[in-house]
Amino acid sequence: MKVSVVDLGFNSVKLANYEIKKDGSFKAYQQEGVKVKLGEGLNETGYIGRDQADRTFDALRMFRDMINFDSIRHVLPVATSAVREAGNKIDFLKQVYSQTGFQFKVLCGQEEALYSFVGALQATCTPTTLFFDLGVAAWS
Repeated sequence: MKVSVVDLGFNSVKLANYEIKKDGSFKAYQQEGVKVKLGEGLNETGYIGRDQADRTFDALRMFRDMINFDSIRHVLPVATSAVREAGNKIDFLKQVYSQTGFQFKVLCGQEEALYSFVGALQATCTPTTLFFDLGVAAWS
C-alpha cells in the first residue's frame, strides 16, 4: 500500500510518499519540498497573503498531480503554525480544498511537537536524546 503525507509549514510544503508493507513496516521512496514562504508577513498582518497563498496552491497542485500519477489513495495532509495562527485560515483552507482537493488537518502546537519528536526519534534511533525545534516564533 502507498501513503502520502503532505506537510504545510510556515516556510515550505513537503510531500513524502511511503510504501507500507503488510508487516506494518514502511519506507519513504519519494520526498519533495517547495519553499512557499506561507507565513511571510503573518506576524505583521495576522493573515496569509495572496502571493503566499498562490505559491502554496501552485505547489499543492503539483503534489496532487504527483500523487495521482502514482495512484496513491491514502493521503494525510497536515498544516502547522502558519495556517493555525492565520486570521483567514478558514477561507484559506476552503480555497486549498477547491483548488487542490486537499482537506488539511490543522495540528495544534502540542500535536506538531509530538509528531516532530517521534519523527526525529525514529530517524535517529538514539534512545537518549534531547530535541529542539527552532521553528519560526514571534518574540515580543
